[in-house]
Amino acid sequence: MIRVPLTNAPNQRFQCTLPVNDENIQFVFELWYNEQAEYWMLSLTNKTNQEYVFVNLPLLATKNAVFGNLMCQLEYKNVGICYVFPTSEDLKSMPNDKELGELYLMVWGDNNEQQ
Repeated sequence: MIRVPLTNAPNQRFQCTLPVNDENIQFVFELWYNEQAEYWMLSLTNKTNQEYVFVNLPLLATKNAVFGNLMCQLEYKNVGICYVFPTSEDLKSMPNDKELGELYLMVWGDNNEQQ
């Protein structure tokens, strides 16, 4: 798992190359905080072909403080798995507008193998 470099800036756009499934993929990350709904949204673009992988995926809480793969429904795209989790115990299990990149981290890894 590789840590994705995030900050709590309200509108972020940055490029990051991540090792996924034995190859390096260049991604463009776009994050913004939805103040009315009080959660972060993530859009991801494959920089090589300039196509969106997904648009406005919400970084929502998980039940019972068990952290799940945010991209579990996108496994078929083979662009990896992603978790956002707190650095210390937090019952709400999702970052607010000040905590992303500080108290909550994002990590990326290879797709889960189906067996």
